[in-house]
Amino acid sequence: MFDLSDDFYQLNAGAHRRRATNFRAPALTWHRAFWIGLPSSQDVPEVEAEELERRRQFAVKQCKSLVDDFIVAFRRFLIDRTPHSDPPRIHPTVGRKVFLFEKVVDSTSFNPVANDNAKLTKAEKDVLYSDARVVVMEFDWDGMAGTIRMEFHTEYFTITTFAELVPNGGGLKEYDELVDYLKTVSDQPSADDVAKAERLRKFFFFDFWQERMKSIGEGGALEKIMSDPRFNNIFADFCGMVISNKTWRLDEAPVFNQSSDLSWGKRIDFKLLPLFAEDERKITKAAG
Repeated sequence: MFDLSDDFYQLNAGAHRRRATNFRAPALTWHRAFWIGLPSSQDVPEVEAEELERRRQFAVKQCKSLVDDFIVAFRRFLIDRTPHSDPPRIHPTVGRKVFLFEKVVDSTSFNPVANDNAKLTKAEKDVLYSDARVVVMEFDWDGMAGTIRMEFHTEYFTITTFAELVPNGGGLKEYDELVDYLKTVSDQPSADDVAKAERLRKFFFFDFWQERMKSIGEGGALEKIMSDPRFNNIFADFCGMVISNKTWRLDEAPVFNQSSDLSWGKRIDFKLLPLFAEDERKITKAAG
């Protein structure tokens, strides 16, 4: 047997692409991307290339540890918040070991199980040290299925959150209102339809996430971790909504190459655009 070069893990991660996260629509998504804050040669021109690379690797290691702390604290927050629900599921898990970004923990106690990396098998090192790592947490979120997907790249990391709107228990009245809107709104929405769509858009794209972030911020350990400046180093922040046939579908199948002014694409546009964009009439009026 022979020891694998450190480059093996980077090449292996590039050769085996990461699979997409599975979730059920209709759902909400929130994607954020954070710069790691790597030192550059312009910041420290007096430092040799080898020392600069060492500092960059140390910065990545520290950032991975921060995200690991967030995962552990958020898992504890969820367990304390909903003690009767199943505990969050975290991947990748091999046997009784959960592989975070910088450490390996026991799948039950979440205590570190591999402080000495020499105790890891080659297969386990392949999981832990590969570049472009992904850690996924699945959990119950106020009666809905929630998923957080965290990824590390060369100079940044991302956190993407999915919330499935079909409730596992309880209910979300705004979701019922969304279904009602899609079923009743005409191909030419009235002013009342547009107002209702705007209220739903505000809730699903802003209020929904802000309410949950507020509840997360009330936790002591989790609040302290999230106050770290690296969680404020955001360069991408956008929300989305995925609508499926379970929520709404056209009355008839679309006919392509049709010449009608009100084609199936325009019908979808009339119904759905108010849910995703602000009313231009209101913007124009405000600007005037």
